[in-house]
Amino acid sequence: ILFGISAALTKAVVDQLGDGLFSVFTDWHLYGLIVVGWISMTLSQQSLQTGRLAPAMATQMSFDPIASVLLGTLVFHEKIADTPLELAFAVVGIIAMVAGLVILARSQASHLSAGAPATTG
Repeated sequence: ILFGISAALTKAVVDQLGDGLFSVFTDWHLYGLIVVGWISMTLSQQSLQTGRLAPAMATQMSFDPIASVLLGTLVFHEKIADTPLELAFAVVGIIAMVAGLVILARSQASHLSAGAPATTG
């Protein structure tokens, strides 16, 4: 989720460039991006160090675009799709990401309950 917030803050910082390079340094978005970016990378590395790579990677890869889409549509009023068909493809993509997350997390849990090592190669 923090990576999605970082994406939203990055968009805000880049939008500030239209007002001049130095205006970026007077706006709070840059400093928020630095803090959120540092926290998100720290938490990401800690999740990878647990040794349970499948749920850690699946969670990061799924929640990042979901959070980005939600922030983009709710905060920046971006449009996801123009036609019902495009919207249907977007919904199918989100469902596929969440389904993949569930499948990977369950497969990792079954591996651990069977006594297999936590990491996969």
